[in-house]
Amino acid sequence: MAGERCGRCHRKLKTPESVAAGFGSSCYKMLFGKPLKRETNALYRSLRQNRNEENEEVEGQMSVFDLESEV
Repeated sequence: MAGERCGRCHRKLKTPESVAAGFGSSCYKMLFGKPLKRETNALYRSLRQNRNEENEEVEGQMSVFDLESEV
């Protein structure tokens, strides 16, 4: 992927989707009128959902703010 360049502006392509399409996301949108589909959006959504589930409060669990009140 290191030597891959955009077919329109010749900038270095950074994502696997751009390399596969042969264009960067901005150039792809200019040429074809629609955004370049990214596989990573589903991954980021699932990671964000997992992070939100991990940050839910657990009954009886202490937080940093509870420790400040004890000092």
